[in-house]
Amino acid sequence: MTAQLAAVAAAVADGLRDADFTPRGAVSLGYFAKRSLEESEIIVAVMPRKTRTERLTRGGLKQVDLDISVGVFRKLTGTDIEVDQQVDDMLDLCQGIEDYFETHALTGRTESQIAATTDANGDMNFDPESLLSKREFSAFLTLTFRGTRQAP
Repeated sequence: MTAQLAAVAAAVADGLRDADFTPRGAVSLGYFAKRSLEESEIIVAVMPRKTRTERLTRGGLKQVDLDISVGVFRKLTGTDIEVDQQVDDMLDLCQGIEDYFETHALTGRTESQIAATTDANGDMNFDPESLLSKREFSAFLTLTFRGTRQAP
C-alpha cells in the first residue's frame, strides 16, 4: 500500500468521524475483522483498497485514482417491522456517506495533492444473505478519489 493511499484512507476516516450522520457508528481505520456484533452496534470500517495510475501527457502528468472501501455493519434486533426500519436507516447512512464525499473534498485533511478533488462511486455491495440468516446488516461502498500528479 502506498503512503498516499494510506493518507487518503486516514482522511476519509477523519471525515466520517467529523461528519454528523444519523445513525452514528464507531469509525475504525483498517480491515474490520468480522466478529459478533453487540446488539444495535454500528461499525463503519475504512479500508484502503488500491491505486490506479494512467499517463495523461508525455510530460509526465498522471491521473491517479485511489479506491477506499467503507464497510457498514450493524446487528439488527427487534420485530420484523423494527428490523425493516433499521435496514432503511442503514441504507440511509450508506447514502449519506456517499453524498458526504461527493460534496466534501479532502483538501486540507491530507498533504497529498491527490486529495484536491473527489469523485465518489456509489457502487454499494449489500449482503442480503447475512441480513436474513444472521440478522446483520453488511454493506460496502467504494469511494474513488481522483487527482493528478506530475511524475518525478
